[in-house]
Amino acid sequence: MRIIESDLNKLRDKILMMGGMAESSIAYAMQAVLDRDRALSEQVIAADDAIDRLENEIDKLATDIMVLRQPAAGDLRFTVAILHTAPIIERIADHAVNIAKHARMLIEEPPLSPYINLPRMSDLTQKMLRDSLSALISGDIEQARRTIKDDDEVDDLFHSIHDEILEIMQHDSSTVKRGTEFLFIIKHLERIADYATNICEMAIYMIEGRIIKHTQEAS
Repeated sequence: MRIIESDLNKLRDKILMMGGMAESSIAYAMQAVLDRDRALSEQVIAADDAIDRLENEIDKLATDIMVLRQPAAGDLRFTVAILHTAPIIERIADHAVNIAKHARMLIEEPPLSPYINLPRMSDLTQKMLRDSLSALISGDIEQARRTIKDDDEVDDLFHSIHDEILEIMQHDSSTVKRGTEFLFIIKHLERIADYATNICEMAIYMIEGRIIKHTQEAS
C-alpha cells in the first residue's frame, strides 16, 4: 500500500470515529432530556474534550497529507473535504453539549408534557449526520442529495414542536422557563441538521468538484 493510501485510510477512520462520537453525544443528550437523567447529561459534557482532541488530530493529518504527500486531484478533494468536515462535526458535538446542559436545567424543574415529535426530530438529525458521513466516505452522491432533502422534515418538526411549546406557555405561565429550555433544545437539533446538510455539500464537492453551497441545489 502506498504511504498516501495509508494516511487517507487513517483520515477516513478518524472522521468516522469523530462522527460516531458526535452522534452518540446527540443520542445521550436527548435521552438525558427525555429520561431526566443527570448522569447522562454529565457524560455528554465530559466526552466533548475527546471530540476536540480528535478534531486536532484530523487537522494535523490532513495538513500533513496536503503538504508532504502532494495528493492528486481526487485524493486532494477528499482531504480538503475531511479538513472542512471535522470542524462541522465539532460544532455538532457542541450543540449536543448544549442540549445536555439544558437537560440539567430541566431536571431541576417539574416535568413538562411529553412531545410526541421530539424523539422523531432527534432520531432524524442523528440519521442525517450518519448518512451525510456515509455519503462523504463512500462517494455516494445520491445519498448526499437524499440527506439534504431530509432537512425539510426536520424543519417541519421544528415548527410543529415550536408551536406546541408556545401554546403550552401561553396557556400556563408557570411553564415558561421549562418551555424556553425546550425551545433551545429544538433549535440545537435544527442546527445539527443544517450541519449535516453542510457535510453533504462537501460530499458533492468531493465527488463532482462543484460547490453547491448557497445555490438552489443545496436548499
